Amino acid sequence: MNTQFDELGFYDIYDVWHMPWWQTRAWYVCCIIIAVLVLLVGIFFLIKYIRRKKVEQPIWQQALCELEALRSGNYVTVARGKEFYFIITEILKKYMAVRYQLNTIGKTDSQFIEYLQKAKFSPELITEIETIFMGGLTIKFANAKAAQERIDQDFAGSVALIKKTIRQEKST
Repeated sequence: MNTQFDELGFYDIYDVWHMPWWQTRAWYVCCIIIAVLVLLVGIFFLIKYIRRKKVEQPIWQQALCELEALRSGNYVTVARGKEFYFIITEILKKYMAVRYQLNTIGKTDSQFIEYLQKAKFSPELITEIETIFMGGLTIKFANAKAAQERIDQDFAGSVALIKKTIRQEKST
């Protein structure tokens, strides 16, 4: 019988040495890849959080920017009058809803005006809004010059209405 002893004097009975899977090179590479992915996901959510934390514009400023986009998008013309009145009424409804905490979602123009009357809004404010909302009906039957004047009037009236309510917002 041929037996060999190691340096401590034990029999050499193990001829294969086994390395556990968590000590292999593949395990270390997988851990590094997972760590990098977790870091990238963390950075993604950090950037998303920072972007969400941006200072939001006040509603009056948003409305004025949307009105200015109408002007720069060439909607303030007779040729696009129908689109102009559709967009301008939506801007004003959204502004009034947020500014005065109104439930105006899904209301038509006439329902919106009735809602303002029932809510006991200023008659002067209701008249201005009604004038702007009814402008869409009048341009259908007017000639091009009169229609353009009416569109310009209603655009200026919308801007004035928002600016008028800004002063009220700051004083309250």
